[in-house]
Amino acid sequence: MADEKSWNEQLADWARNHPDQLDTLRDRINRSTLNDYLQGRITKLDRMSKGRKSALYEVTGLEIFKIEE
Repeated sequence: MADEKSWNEQLADWARNHPDQLDTLRDRINRSTLNDYLQGRITKLDRMSKGRKSALYEVTGLEIFKIEE
């Protein structure tokens, strides 16, 4: 759907709503990479490693990062 937010927008919304948990996420994902995600400079979710997706899902709980096995 055209109204759905991109994963970058969902992550940025989460970050704005959970500033106290950003350090936890930064401990798991390189700061510059995380900033690239938040700023929409990296947009291809299918090219993200399973480890990063897993870390994002564990910290944020956003379903977009859930790995289906």
